[in-house]
Parts: sequence; structure tokens; C-alpha cells
Amino acid sequence: GRQVDVDIYRAEVDSATAQLQNANWELERTVVRAPADGKVVALSLRPGQRVTSMPMRSWVAFVESDSNRLAVGIPQSRLRYVEEGQKAEVVLRIFPGQSFDATVEGIININSAAQLQPSGLIPQVPSMMDPALPFGVILKLDDASIDLSEIPGGSVGTAAIYTESATATHIIRKVMIRMESWLNYIKP
Repeated sequence: GRQVDVDIYRAEVDSATAQLQNANWELERTVVRAPADGKVVALSLRPGQRVTSMPMRSWVAFVESDSNRLAVGIPQSRLRYVEEGQKAEVVLRIFPGQSFDATVEGIININSAAQLQPSGLIPQVPSMMDPALPFGVILKLDDASIDLSEIPGGSVGTAAIYTESATATHIIRKVMIRMESWLNYIKP
């Protein structure tokens, strides 16, 4: 009698302890931790929401503090002239009247046309009639005092990269860039 009661009690305590340990382990896994210093810019995850370890969508959009880069879209037809180290200028609508000197830091040799969404469908093969999507070119601003984190992501502007091609037109392009920077005062 008495030993059976003790054994039943011990089994219930062991079961409750195991359930508590499992609940604590699951609770630890519900904490979302940032992979680096930065900030959350879009959050669709809410307390009580059920998510899986197989990501079908992003619940949190996170931007690292040190990962801000200035990327500009360059048409495919002109990308062949772009090389690292070339000088460039950038004007942004958010900063009217200003132009920023920059240097080509790198080229992103892939665009969104190369991304495939997981599905049970065979992807459509691009044709010559499809629009050519631009490629990204990373520019580094020459003025180190400018903090890229102060430039909102997705800011609209124009960049001119001064390649070895058509060097005679560079002076015209420089004038056009400055005109555009001043027109940004009146453009919506």
C-alpha cells in the first residue's frame, strides 16, 4: 500500500517535472533574437501566433546596423562597362540640391529574375519579350562623414557612373546630375 502510493506520487512528480522542463524548453524557443545589432523595420509576428521551423514567409524584417549599402540599379546593356573603383555621383530626392561623390565598390551579379519561388510548377522561361531587369551596383560614398543609416532604404534618386566608355560625355552628365539635384526641390 504505502510503497505503491510513494511510487505513484514519484511518477506523477517525475511526469510533472518532465512536462515543466519541456514547457520551459518550448518557451525558450519562442523568443526571437536578433542575429546582430540593428533594428526591426517590419513585424508581423504577434504573441500567440503559431509558426513553424520551415519558413514559408518572413515574420520579421530586420536590418543590421552595419549592413547599410547604397545600391543602384543599372540596365543590363550598360553593366558591361561598370568596374570596381570607377567614380560615380549620386543625387537623391530626399536631399535636394546635393550631389554625393561615390566609388563603385562592387556589382551584384544576380537579380530577382534568377530567384525561384518553391512551388509545384515549372518556372516560366524568360523570353526576349520580357523586360530586362537591372542589376545592382554597390556604391561607396567618398565622404566618410555621411551616415548611410540616415538615408531611408528605398530612397529614389539617380546615379551616374563614369566609365571608360564615352568619356567625352562625362562633363554633360555631370551638369545633368547637378541640374537634377536642384530640380529635386520642385519634383514631388
